[in-house]
This record gives sequence, C-alpha cells and structure tokens, in this order.
Amino acid sequence: MMRRAGRCICYPLSRASASDRKIEEIRRAYEKEFGQEAVARVDERARVDF
Repeated sequence: MMRRAGRCICYPLSRASASDRKIEEIRRAYEKEFGQEAVARVDERARVDF
C-alpha cells in the first residue's frame, strides 16, 4: 500500500455552483497528474478531521 499526503481545496459553499467549471478542471488535472481513478468532491457542509 502506498500513502500520499492528502490535499484539500476549500471554497465557500455559496460559490460552489459559480466555480463549478474551475473546480472540475482542478479535479481532472489532479487525476491526471497523480494517476488517480477519482478525486472526491463535497459541495455541502461537512465536519472533517485531517
């Protein structure tokens, strides 16, 4: 198993729709750069711990 440091892009929830295209471009670039099958996206309030 290989582990990598995680990355998180945080943006105001109120701007998620307006920034959709840009967010998706970043996700696709990350998938390509790091050979990921998928990159998660959550557009709602969430409590997380890193």
